[in-house]
Order: sequence, then structure tokens, then C-alpha cells
Amino acid sequence: MDLVFKSKEKEKLRTKMFINGRALFNSRKMVKRSFVFAFGFVLMVFLMVNVSAGFACDLFGIGCVGKSPVDVGATVGNEAPVITSMSTPGTVIPLGSGTRAARFDFIVSDPNGAGDINVASALSSYTGSGNRESGPVTATCTEAPTCAANVCTGSQKNITCTGTMQYYHDAGTWAISASIKDSGLNTATCGVGGSVACKPFVYTSVLQMTSSPAGVGFGSISLTSTNQPAVDDPVILTNKGNLDFVIDITPRDLIGETNSLKKIPSQRFSAGGTTGGSPLAECNTTGVTGKGFSTNGIAVTNIPGVNVLYGSTGNTDNLYFCLWANLQGDALTNQVYSAKSANAWQVTEHV
Repeated sequence: MDLVFKSKEKEKLRTKMFINGRALFNSRKMVKRSFVFAFGFVLMVFLMVNVSAGFACDLFGIGCVGKSPVDVGATVGNEAPVITSMSTPGTVIPLGSGTRAARFDFIVSDPNGAGDINVASALSSYTGSGNRESGPVTATCTEAPTCAANVCTGSQKNITCTGTMQYYHDAGTWAISASIKDSGLNTATCGVGGSVACKPFVYTSVLQMTSSPAGVGFGSISLTSTNQPAVDDPVILTNKGNLDFVIDITPRDLIGETNSLKKIPSQRFSAGGTTGGSPLAECNTTGVTGKGFSTNGIAVTNIPGVNVLYGSTGNTDNLYFCLWANLQGDALTNQVYSAKSANAWQVTEHV
């Protein structure tokens, strides 16, 4: 009886252990499942909180909102250039019979950069304050390599303009105009808008004359005749300056080239700015149409009829000479008489 009982007790114990063991196993499995579930839940919450809404939407299908791409663009406007500085030719002195270059620089700045400045569009001209030869004079403009003493910045260019001033241009103050465009045809002009003021320059005066022919001849003269004109008349006087002028003549005696003791006195001659009539206009000695010469070496001022104007045209006048007196009382011999070199007659222009 005892043995059977014990066997049953052992079986019961094994059964209990088995049941308890299974229960223990099941309990551990449930703990594992609970842990996995809790970890997964925490991970999901972590991802939902920390990842972007778009990623969460793509990954989990939650937190999705409507979205679409938006193109963004902007256009930078073409700003107008400005002339920031400008030099002046200063005082320009004319060259009689010639030309002078009048040069100045201006610096142009463009907010869109120096590459936006159209150098070929640069224009400049000079206009005088006179009323006869005041231009305008067109200047030629090119790009200079530097900006004055310094290298140009990335938004600047230095433009050099040169105009050719003729000897006949009016003396006085000359105004300068200067402008330049950018690629958008915006214009910078000195004295307009934000650009600096235009700067003038001064063109001074010059008095100069040429004459042709260089000499005057009377050919073979008669001792008994009067009012004998020069065979080379007229002498053409040309104004090569920018001032009107009249003339004085300083005559000298004509000396015999073979016998220098013989001479034709300068008082026997006259001159005037017109000819024709009877007697000839230049043979008049009273100062109306002609003027008689003075003693040897004494200037005769303001020859009548001679007023040489300046200008590109109409800048010439004529001068006529006459041997108005007969020479019977001068005891002349047959030879050539002349006034040359240091003894030559002097024709002088003055205003």
C-alpha cells in the first residue's frame, strides 16, 4: 500500500512539475511577448515623433498632408549707369594754321557691372559760346585702361574723349556734353540725374596771317607816269587765327641793287583793300580807298578796305599796291631797285 501510494505521489509530483513547468514556460513566453510589444510600440512612437512628416507619411501612411512643388524665380533689373567723375581739357591754346587736341576723361559706373557698359555708345561734343565758329565739335571716345590714378573697380570704366579744335574756332568758354549707354539702352549723361556736372574748358585766341604771293613787283616802271599798280596784285591775306584783324604796313625805301646811293622813296607808294576806278582805288593817298606811305621805316596804320575775318570760310581779303607818284625829281638811274631781307616791307596784322 505504501509503495503504491508513493508511486502515485511521485506521479502526482511529476505531473505537478510538468504542469508547473509548462506554466512556467508559458509565463516566460508571455513576458517575452509583452516586451516585444512594448518595444515595438515605443519604437513606433519614437519614429512618429522624430522623423519628418513626409517620411512618416511615406513609411507608415500616417501624418500625411497635401503637398506640391513650387517654382521660385527672380529677375535682377537693369539699373541705369551714372557718370561719377569727369575731368576737363583745361585751357587749350590754338595753333595758328593748325589744330589742337582737347581731351578729357569720364568714369562711368554701372550697378550691373562694368560688362554692362557699352563703350561703343559713348558720345561727346564741344560747343563754344561764340557766334561764328562755335561747333559743335564731335569728340571721339574710347575706353582707357585705368581709372585716373587707380585701377577701375568691377563696376567702372574710364572713357577718354578727344575733340579736334581748329585754329578758327571761337575763343572763349566751350561746354562739353558726354553720355554713354548700357546694354539695356539706359543712358548716363553728365549733368543729368545722378551723374556729375559737365565741365567746360577755355579755348584761347591766336592771331596769325599768311600772304600770297610772298613778294610784290612793279615790273618796268615809267619815271614820268603816275598811278602805276603792282603787277602781282592782289596780295591775298588769309586769316589763320580766330580773331578778325586789320593791317599796318611799314614801308622802306627801294635801294638800287647796282648803285645803292640811288633809291625810290617809300613815300611814293600807297596801298588799299580795293581796286578799280580812275584813278585806281589803291592809288588814293588820302585814306579813303587807299593810303599813302610814310617816311622810310614809319608804319602806316589801318590800310583802308582791309578787314580780314576769321572762320572756316570767308577768311581772306585782298591788298593792292600802287606807285602813285612820278619819279622825275628823284634822279634815278636805270637799274633794279628793291627792298629785301632786313629792308623788306612789313605787313602786320592787329585787332
